[in-house]
Amino acid sequence: MAALGASTSQENAARIFTDALHARKRELAAQQSILRRQMQRISELLESAADGDNPERTALPPIHLSPIETKCLVFMAEGYPANRIATLMNMDPTAVLTLESDIIRKFNGHNRFQAVAKAVLMGFVSAE
Repeated sequence: MAALGASTSQENAARIFTDALHARKRELAAQQSILRRQMQRISELLESAADGDNPERTALPPIHLSPIETKCLVFMAEGYPANRIATLMNMDPTAVLTLESDIIRKFNGHNRFQAVAKAVLMGFVSAE
């Protein structure tokens, strides 16, 4: 908005606006891709749960996450890779990988996508 306000001509303003629209379109396409991957993983989890349905199976113990694990989980759900999460959380990338591994284990997942899908289904993170 500041660039538009400082524009010296209509042509320049139109170019700035068009560039902003293209950038937003790329952001939305990336978010759409993340959502599709998450929906696919959730579908896979639901299918595997239906295949292994057993009325005698016991419930999982409650999952407790520390504030740092919760923050990491939110970034994982947003689709950020470990190195980006490390930057966002001002942590060493190896520490983030360990943190992700602990989160995956707590949700009894085989990978980060399963852990995120289970976290969404259990209400730990928003599906939005």
